Amino acid sequence: MDNLHHLTLFRAKHGDSWAFEQLVTPHEQMIWRVCWRLMGNRHDAEDAMQLTMIKTWKSIGQYRGNAAFSSWMYRIAVHTCTDILRKKKNDRIELVENFPGDVCLSDTGTMPESSVLETENNERIRQGLNKLDEDQKVTLVLFAVEEKSYTEISEILEIPVGTVKSRIARAREHLRGILEEKGEAGK
Repeated sequence: MDNLHHLTLFRAKHGDSWAFEQLVTPHEQMIWRVCWRLMGNRHDAEDAMQLTMIKTWKSIGQYRGNAAFSSWMYRIAVHTCTDILRKKKNDRIELVENFPGDVCLSDTGTMPESSVLETENNERIRQGLNKLDEDQKVTLVLFAVEEKSYTEISEILEIPVGTVKSRIARAREHLRGILEEKGEAGK
């Protein structure tokens, strides 16, 4: 880390919003991609991105430099997205449990962002990713989409490298099974 970066970080930690903006701006596209991939639609990704920036601002004083700043921001984004996804999952369960009568709630509509996706294969992969559990999805997105190394993922998620490898292997296997199942169902 060079002296200018140290000075900018110091100023950001002491409430300088301009310095904070200088630190996070180079990482905004990366954070957007992570939020988009994990949340699965533009609206939720925008919410997650905004919340990530707020959390980063509020916790900048806790950044100790033990990891790259980008890894630290990744970690905040991933935790933010998984928190939102868990809340949505719990809200959906609560809605279904508290829904009156024998009305069937099914998810037969298409996601609004599906029109943006260019190929049927991308749509199948996106749907498959959304069926993975959160840990598998996050790990696989960081590895396969964001092209992070095992070590970087370990740092971002604060888990051992061995756990990263096993999550990726399980996620690939699970995703392969989902895609094969969809292929058979589509015939």
